[in-house]
Amino acid sequence: AWLNVQVNVASLKDKSWAEPILEEGRKRVAEADRLCDEIVRLTEEKMA
Repeated sequence: AWLNVQVNVASLKDKSWAEPILEEGRKRVAEADRLCDEIVRLTEEKMA
């Protein structure tokens, strides 16, 4: 979904409108990455 947002935002003419959308998306991706890492860590701990 994030890649789709990036593709669609690239075609917008009003970049001032697009930038907050991109910033929010970047924050959400960073949080998802953090959570994914935590899930992997916890899973590996349980399997050890």
